[in-house]
Amino acid sequence: MRASRSRPRSSPRSWSPACAIASPRRPARRGIVSWRSISWATAADRCTRAWIRRRPKPLPRRNKGAVSALVFKNRGAILALGALLLVIFGRPALGRALCVGIVLAVLGELLRIWAVGYSGVTTRANHVTAPALVTAGPYAYVRNPLYVGNFVTAAGFTLAFVSGMAAGPAITLAVIVLGLMVVTYAVIIPYEEAFLAHAFGGPFAAYVRAVPRIIPRAPKSPGQGVYRSEVIWRAETRTFVTFAVVLVILAVRLWVQR
Repeated sequence: MRASRSRPRSSPRSWSPACAIASPRRPARRGIVSWRSISWATAADRCTRAWIRRRPKPLPRRNKGAVSALVFKNRGAILALGALLLVIFGRPALGRALCVGIVLAVLGELLRIWAVGYSGVTTRANHVTAPALVTAGPYAYVRNPLYVGNFVTAAGFTLAFVSGMAAGPAITLAVIVLGLMVVTYAVIIPYEEAFLAHAFGGPFAAYVRAVPRIIPRAPKSPGQGVYRSEVIWRAETRTFVTFAVVLVILAVRLWVQR
């Protein structure tokens, strides 16, 4: 008579929900699966995935766009700080440097007026906006004519206010004032261009390839845009008032120091 072979009874094992390891007493996804049918590699893989799911999520990276937006919104106040430093620490004096500085300031403002005639009142917004891609007028020579004009104006007034100072203090004050402007524009120009690239896509990419960012260059083709003189007074009222106030302060300082 043939002896029957009895299977050894396997000891019950606890079921881990994190590792999802099947036991003899618990059904798996595809029916009842014994312990030996699941490889240790599969068990380890499931444990790893469970640990990853339970692991705390990393903190989000700091949003650089938020910093750029903050600088863009407060660009006027930041640049006004440089003007305040000139008024407090500057010492103008009658002479050639004063005349050259005033001429540079006027030329920079004329460049800004030319650019505003094409870009319109959007240059005064607290956030980046552009209803159309303007590539005509000064925008055919350089992508940021407003900022180039502002820098020329600031350089002119800086030269005028330090015209009566010794070389060392004059250079130090000029580097601080103009350096503050350079840092500000180094933050907001890429921020603006990222917005324009998203808004206009291919046409803006072609414009970037054809026109330099800061250093003007003769245009290769006529641009797109219309000059509107009626928007200048509405858009530049604050600039004209600021320009006049700085000239008055300069004149008062010259009169007091004579």
